[in-house]
Amino acid sequence: MARHSDAQEKLITQILIAIFICTIICIIAITAHTVLLWQDLNHQLHLLNPEKFPLLPWYKLIF
Repeated sequence: MARHSDAQEKLITQILIAIFICTIICIIAITAHTVLLWQDLNHQLHLLNPEKFPLLPWYKLIF
């Protein structure tokens, strides 16, 4: 197996770090979007039937 040079190893490390950071940002964005969708659904259900579907705070929609 060929040995990578130091410059190649630094580049590979930077690419892996960039992929990791992008993955974390994507997870945060997907989670935030899901919470907004759940809030909207909760609000729509509350408008249809307030007694059966009380408005819930965002953290109760997740847990």
